[in-house]
Amino acid sequence: MMEKDITRIVKKGLWVALGVPTLLLAPLPNAAAQNIEDLPIDAAPSSPKAQAPSGTVPGPAVGNATAGEMIQVPRAVWEKLLRDVEALKGKNGVVEAAPPDAGTTPPTSESEAGRSQSGKRNYLLLPDISFSAQAKGRYSSDKRDEDRRRLSLSEAELAIQSDIYPGVRAEAFIVAEPGEDVPFGLEQGFIDFLGVRKGVNIRVGRDFTPFGRTGRQHTHSWLYTRQLLPIKNIVAEEELGGDGVLFSYLLPTKGKLFANAQFGIYNGLSGGEISSNPFGDEVPVGTGAGFNDRFYLGKLQLAHPIGRNGELELGTSYARGRSTLDDDQGTNLGTGRVNLLGLDASYRRFYGGEKRLLLRSEYFRNKPSGDLPTSTASGYYGLANYRMSRFKDVGLLYENSGFPQAPGARESALSLIYTKQFSEQFYVRLQGTRGRRPGQGSYNEATVQFTWGMGPHTHNLE
Repeated sequence: MMEKDITRIVKKGLWVALGVPTLLLAPLPNAAAQNIEDLPIDAAPSSPKAQAPSGTVPGPAVGNATAGEMIQVPRAVWEKLLRDVEALKGKNGVVEAAPPDAGTTPPTSESEAGRSQSGKRNYLLLPDISFSAQAKGRYSSDKRDEDRRRLSLSEAELAIQSDIYPGVRAEAFIVAEPGEDVPFGLEQGFIDFLGVRKGVNIRVGRDFTPFGRTGRQHTHSWLYTRQLLPIKNIVAEEELGGDGVLFSYLLPTKGKLFANAQFGIYNGLSGGEISSNPFGDEVPVGTGAGFNDRFYLGKLQLAHPIGRNGELELGTSYARGRSTLDDDQGTNLGTGRVNLLGLDASYRRFYGGEKRLLLRSEYFRNKPSGDLPTSTASGYYGLANYRMSRFKDVGLLYENSGFPQAPGARESALSLIYTKQFSEQFYVRLQGTRGRRPGQGSYNEATVQFTWGMGPHTHNLE
């Protein structure tokens, strides 16, 4: 008899012990085929059973009991459970730790605060860390190209990204160019303030400016193996960057029109350079903008659907600031102002499956003033890219560019591009080029590019 009483007491103890903690874990009726986290709050299925009276809570089956039966729970236990649930919800949907019970000792260090009661690390506190790298090999008939018979690791990038506060996100990109013996350095580091006002975002820090349609794209996101000639010669050798602040405003348009306006104030990172023998022993490179002091940037981007499967984008960019040009020995050649103008147009059409056609063209103009030893130069390109499937695409690219330091000199190139995407983390690209450049005339060039990445891919290979 005593043994049966003990068994009955143990069962009741298990009922109370298991019923309360598993309230939030018990599956809801009629939701066996759906994850409750995937349903809207107002669409979450509710139990057809009558709600439990005050002071009771449904529990799981224990012994001969069924899941639909009600059990009695002390009011103090029920109220504590409600307090714990509200503490987990936190304010504004932010998950917070439940307040410690009386008699418990709060964590005494950050390492203890980042661990759960079971001693496991809270991985939600860790940032997203990704790594990407590129290796390139090139053959060129232009003997001035020092890399024309070399396969090397051209770039390695470490991306660190994290949400640091509701509506605030921090990102840093540490980049090296091993092929050119350039060590790791902070290429970008900024904070985004999202939704400061309706449609308004603010970015503060070091960043690539949004000048042009592809101004913010990293090299592994390009649809080609090198920077485009008109951008390289007229705007910047890789990207137009600086330290500053950028304001973005999503304009309140009607219908299906997308309109975004941006305005930025930056400090340029370095001036431009003019080679002492630009068309002799080296492959010619334009001076770019050469912003080394404060410059201002404005951009307007518009987009509108065309039919059911098409989209047209139009954009204009303008930048103005102080510029300094030096020769390759570091001697100053002049200081003045440069006005940059960019116009772009893109059309995308999506077909069945993964097929997509992209047509894009951009025009750039560099107009100097003051004591700069340069003159107005312009350039443009046209790109057609067809994605046959999610793993393959082909492209045709034509480029034409002038040089600010050499009035009348121009460079042109026609390229055929093929990309094989093995996965989201790895692709191989081939580019063959036939072109003309000052000091060489016609030349042929073939480039192979290997690009791979790893990590959570918040900074994706596009």
